[in-house]
Amino acid sequence: MRRSGAGRSGGGGGIGLASGFYQSIVLCERSLTLNINKSFVSFYQNCNLVQFLSCYMGHDIQKNGIQLKDQALLVRKILKFLWFIMLCDEDACQYRLISFGRPANQHKYIINGNEQIIAVDYFNDKWKFPLRYPHLPVVELYHSNDNNRLYALPMELVAVDKGKPNLQTITTEQRTEATRKTLVHPDKCYRMIQRTH
Repeated sequence: MRRSGAGRSGGGGGIGLASGFYQSIVLCERSLTLNINKSFVSFYQNCNLVQFLSCYMGHDIQKNGIQLKDQALLVRKILKFLWFIMLCDEDACQYRLISFGRPANQHKYIINGNEQIIAVDYFNDKWKFPLRYPHLPVVELYHSNDNNRLYALPMELVAVDKGKPNLQTITTEQRTEATRKTLVHPDKCYRMIQRTH
């Protein structure tokens, strides 16, 4: 059996769609038959959390933020199931998101034992990274191999890990897009097969 990718696109709501086909030779009653099956998979797009939640919620959270009542719902319905990476971490470990915190312009870190510094100032002074969305909340992440230590980071420094499959039911619009992608004219399918050889 052989698989070949044909394309990727956005399906809306932070969901990406990828299509491809499978080829297999099957021994039938009288001869060999070449089967070609077109398929698709949906996955969560690898983008920072601000972009992802804007797509998922259907409105720009950069301008409107996230209401408190929506924060717990987002964690419960989708975010707790995804893996995230820190964009400021060279190790690219996977983390789980457990909650939202205060806005980055109010969240305080403790450094040097007892000195408090606001997240915006911390990233600007220590890392020379001015935050673009200081009004958005920080998110609390943990990694089970790190003694479940919590990390509070601004949303723009956290991204959905790439290639994570979507385990939730896709919407009617996403299903339409997937169907459109999986229907291929025989000539196009033949050209796709020829490219893989």
